[in-house]
Amino acid sequence: MKSKEELKQFFENGDIPKQEEFWEWQDSYWHKNEKIPADKLDYDLKKKADLVDGKVPASQLPSYVDDVLESDSFESLPNLGERSKIYIVTSNNTQFRWSGSKYIQIDSSEHLVTTITQQDITGKKNFFSNYINYTPDGLFSNNVITSLNVLTPGGKYIKFGYKDYGSGQYYGRIGFTSETNWSLGAIGNNFTIGTNNDGSAQFNLSPTGTLLIGGNEVYHSENFNPDSKADRNGNNATNTWLNASQGIVNDPLIHGKTKNSSGGDDYLSSATYGSVMGMINYNGMSNGMPTDHWYHMIKMLHNNSSGYYTAIATQMTGGNSLWYKRYENGVDYGFVRVWDNNNFNPSNYLPYTGATTNINLNNKDLTNINNLGVKNGYFKNLFFEAPENSPSSTYPFIGFYMWGNEWQVNSRNSSNTWVHNLLAINTVTKQANFSGLITSSGYGTSADWNQAVLWGNHANEGYVNQSFVEESINGLTVEITNPDYTLYPKNKFITVIITDDFPDEKINWGEFYPEQSVTIINIGKRTVDLYLQDKTFDRIGERETIEYYVNKEQRLIKKGNYRETIVLT
Repeated sequence: MKSKEELKQFFENGDIPKQEEFWEWQDSYWHKNEKIPADKLDYDLKKKADLVDGKVPASQLPSYVDDVLESDSFESLPNLGERSKIYIVTSNNTQFRWSGSKYIQIDSSEHLVTTITQQDITGKKNFFSNYINYTPDGLFSNNVITSLNVLTPGGKYIKFGYKDYGSGQYYGRIGFTSETNWSLGAIGNNFTIGTNNDGSAQFNLSPTGTLLIGGNEVYHSENFNPDSKADRNGNNATNTWLNASQGIVNDPLIHGKTKNSSGGDDYLSSATYGSVMGMINYNGMSNGMPTDHWYHMIKMLHNNSSGYYTAIATQMTGGNSLWYKRYENGVDYGFVRVWDNNNFNPSNYLPYTGATTNINLNNKDLTNINNLGVKNGYFKNLFFEAPENSPSSTYPFIGFYMWGNEWQVNSRNSSNTWVHNLLAINTVTKQANFSGLITSSGYGTSADWNQAVLWGNHANEGYVNQSFVEESINGLTVEITNPDYTLYPKNKFITVIITDDFPDEKINWGEFYPEQSVTIINIGKRTVDLYLQDKTFDRIGERETIEYYVNKEQRLIKKGNYRETIVLT
């Protein structure tokens, strides 16, 4: 007979077993319908247990199997019992355990009451309902096994338990399970009925007779007298202010509406006159608000068909502000903002009229000043004084003023005499002159000036213009190695080289310009992502070269790529 290892070789992956090999495998095992000869079995029958009257004697069983011992009577129990065994007296089915000195009955009927049989109880019986484990909500919790439940035929429960409201406040409650659980009982001084085991009950009755349903007080003859109240619908009210859908009106016949100039009805938001005052909640200037934010607006109409009313608006979103306006004789004068101490400090401003000429501007930010010292819409004069003991103390004043067609910057001495003309810009010829002299008699001659070379006249002096310089620079070929910044080159031919020292994993291009030729060479040993304005447009692998071209429509075209880029020298 072949071994298991030999049989396994017949059925390896890819093999096609023959009939004889299948039979060899079948004949190597016993079929369940075959009897195995005794001489083929290898075990010791001396170790088996004996049967006496169909049972194994207790002497041949482990000790733990015989933990329950039976006796015909209490008197026939062993004089000395064992702690680990239970003794049953078969004459009356009582159970005992050995305490170490005597037998203690386990199932004593002294305090035993069953719930499935009718029993006559004589004497006094005490019932205690204890929880197997604790939870703050001891009624409907799935984590608690309550000691007293009544199961209805419909599979619902009546539960007796408690609710813990903190600080040792345990209040007994009766619960009823259903699609919605309900409970009732006392909470503090009140009697409540609510869903689940919740203290915020739907029904709450206090000892003083106050009844709350859903948190709302129920009114009755002891706390409400309708004869002492005005009917808000206007039936019993005269000359009183009533709440309407869009306003508080003093006419019971008007509810959030008033008459317009054509005699029709208008809502308060579009009304222009009438005996009504109310609040409007809108947003946006198209709805009549001061700005495009949300506002609460109080509108007060006057019963005059020509159209008179006033309004106050408080901002709800986007900041804090207060506005008011008037509508007079059909003319809307628009909202006016009210300034307060949170957004206006009068000490930071100067009056338009009555201000002195000496203004201290030390440490003041003048960068956003549009007009300073103006007259008739134009600058008149602007003067600065040098600090004391400064190098310019001989000519301590410098001034800016208009002379003819020229803006001039001049210095003057302490006697208020102009002595140096530093700069003059002609607004007609667009020429600038500097370092001229002004005599005490007045304006200097043209010989005193040195004409400045400006972009507008430098070509006449033999210099190239700015556009020529920029075109020449952009026409140069530029090479950039390991750029760690966003690229904005305007050159026609650009080469970017990436080496192993490149500190990043991407190159970010800010913008491509028309008719540019861009070559990117990666001689490093890692792949680098290519970004245009922080969005990936391509990727260059190690030892790869890619060429791009930008057409006149500023579209990026990939011309081709080459592998195995190496440095030869």
